[in-house]
Amino acid sequence: MNTYQVIDEKNWERAMHCMVFRESVEPAFCVTFEEDITNFRRKVKAQNLSFTLAFVYAVLCNI
Repeated sequence: MNTYQVIDEKNWERAMHCMVFRESVEPAFCVTFEEDITNFRRKVKAQNLSFTLAFVYAVLCNI
């Protein structure tokens, strides 16, 4: 049996977050593409850096 609780949005601390997404037609989107990152990966590994952090940095620097 499913149960739920009605939230009083007037007193709810996250009401603003809920409102932002409720008013959005599509609150998220995704863009994908193929890219050869062989050289990037090699340089990151040679410098003993975190691949994930280096990739996020590189993507954000090119926006």
